[in-house]
Amino acid sequence: MDLEIARFCAVECELQHSGELSVYHMLSAYDYALTHQHRSPTDADVRILGALVEPRHNLVDRYRTCNVHIGSSLGADLNDVPYLMHELIDECGLTHPAPWFLEFEKIHPFRDGNGRTGVILFNWLSVSLEDPDWPPNYFHDHRRTPGWGAPREERSDGEEEAP
Repeated sequence: MDLEIARFCAVECELQHSGELSVYHMLSAYDYALTHQHRSPTDADVRILGALVEPRHNLVDRYRTCNVHIGSSLGADLNDVPYLMHELIDECGLTHPAPWFLEFEKIHPFRDGNGRTGVILFNWLSVSLEDPDWPPNYFHDHRRTPGWGAPREERSDGEEEAP
């Protein structure tokens, strides 16, 4: 795994305010995706990624068992998540990665780590794991302004961030 992928994961974790240990967990999940990138992700792959990204809250053998909030909205009802994810995974390769990512985020299949898992899946489906790219900012997240993925000294807003 190269430095650009590590930086990509570190920036995503910084944006999610998930802590330094989450960078290690995201890199583990990213490595799993790189190892399996020769094929489309399966339901088991998605659950494994979720558990690798957030091992304290997500189980490898099932999706979330509680309802969750996405900002001020609710994710899909916990009873609908397995069916919705099965349907979404069946669309891998048939749907462009950006709308697939949006639907994944709306379902919010995990208790935590959905954004980090979604970014990995977006790159897996985009065949860009080795040169990661950012999904569209569908939710108008103010943290994801132009230049947000650039190193601090290259950010376009001209402001230096506090360490």
